[in-house]
Amino acid sequence: MLYWIVISTFQRLSDLL
Repeated sequence: MLYWIVISTFQRLSDLL
């Protein structure tokens, strides 16, 4: 379930960019 955290973080980073 670690991949879920990675995706969540990536989504947040994309929102910032």
